[in-house]
Amino acid sequence: MVPEHTEILGGLEMGGIPIVTMLSQATGLPAVFIRKEPKSYGTHKLAEGIDVAGKTVTLVEDVITTGGAVRNAALALRELALMFR
Repeated sequence: MVPEHTEILGGLEMGGIPIVTMLSQATGLPAVFIRKEPKSYGTHKLAEGIDVAGKTVTLVEDVITTGGAVRNAALALRELALMFR
């Protein structure tokens, strides 16, 4: 079910992280963890893990009701010049 051109799996905090971790193990694709917003301390990153710049990222979430969290994450990552499928 992973789109063919996926280069990186992105798990949305918190529910998507365990799913994307197992999906990464099953597919061999690298995973990153996507925050709702960058923390104001530490790494200050929105996406923790490998560098995602210029890569095709497939977002993974545990439950989707309105799609707002996935939409917001996609828009935030697009601002970082990422490609999505």
